[in-house]
Amino acid sequence: MLGKVKSLFAKLCPETYSQLRAKRSIKSGILNQKIWGEVVFKDEIEKVLTHLQEQGVVKEKTEEHYIQDMVQCYLDYGITPEEYRTFNFHCNPSFEYRNSFLSIKNKDILCLKKEKGIETFNELENKDFFYSICSPFFSRDFCSVKTEENEPQFIAFCKKHEKFILKPNMGQCGKGIRIISLNEYENLHSLFQKLLEEYHCNGFVVEELIIQTLWMSEWNRTSVNTMRVPSIRTKNGIHIFKPYFRFGRKGAIVDNGHSGGFAIVVNPNTGIMQTNAVSASGDVLIQNPSNGLAIIGSVVPRWDELKALVEKVHQVLPENHHYVGFDMALTDNGWVLIEGNWGTFDIPQYVEQKGCRKEFEELMLNTI
Repeated sequence: MLGKVKSLFAKLCPETYSQLRAKRSIKSGILNQKIWGEVVFKDEIEKVLTHLQEQGVVKEKTEEHYIQDMVQCYLDYGITPEEYRTFNFHCNPSFEYRNSFLSIKNKDILCLKKEKGIETFNELENKDFFYSICSPFFSRDFCSVKTEENEPQFIAFCKKHEKFILKPNMGQCGKGIRIISLNEYENLHSLFQKLLEEYHCNGFVVEELIIQTLWMSEWNRTSVNTMRVPSIRTKNGIHIFKPYFRFGRKGAIVDNGHSGGFAIVVNPNTGIMQTNAVSASGDVLIQNPSNGLAIIGSVVPRWDELKALVEKVHQVLPENHHYVGFDMALTDNGWVLIEGNWGTFDIPQYVEQKGCRKEFEELMLNTI
């Protein structure tokens, strides 16, 4: 198992933690290395420095100070420069504050070290696999395309739906998602060939569009706004941890926080919104953008139904799926499943400006 974990670490983070610790000096070349998620350290640092400069923060201390601090935070806490920015580490240097946050890297390591962790990662990355198990909960048409042999199914799907959503089969963070309108194309065969060539590596999936309720759409009418419901299968049953509601910016088709959207942390027991809406760039909304009502205290509709559905979906997944981040949408007929994700906790942590590392570690220790 350890060998498999190391092999996936090599994919996500070509330079290991121990190797990075041996290169504490910036001059040693650490800034040219790829960190967790296969991003180049110096590129991420430059983005964060630009943001801090725009906020007037860099004037308080030198750029070298913040560079050194970002490197040290990655070595000590697994915190990437982007997390350093969104968690406001530049404002709070205390060990207690910084050590309380769960980095994407450390969350991944915890999950990968569980039994069949690599298998779980691969299954949740694959939208086609997930649909094959959880199709009864989708409540809409779905078609997976990987090869030329899938053209008949694709054509049949298109004949039923003049407009639909397309997602890369192995996509993350809302990247590559697009709306396809058939009236923009003359021939279904040529469209199929074009898409197959464009997504030749892992294929793509097409789905019938979700018609969300008025309550959901009023947050932003151009995107399907969703609940992310992190679910952990513990020895005591399904535990919902740090759920949050997401809505996109005006004109966006996705609600993802990494694509500019807003998030609101929701009480897992009551469905009551307990924070304002916050974006990854730090923008804050205190009122619903459509009706002006206060966000804190608003209630997500049919909350008990949502919790019951999440539990049902999680129970049909293989036992190695200890933790899954479910995306759910609300239609007039009730909640429907969008997808299951490998998931991270950067969003609820930057919304609340509060770490959840200890709680997540304790829950994962109590998994089946």
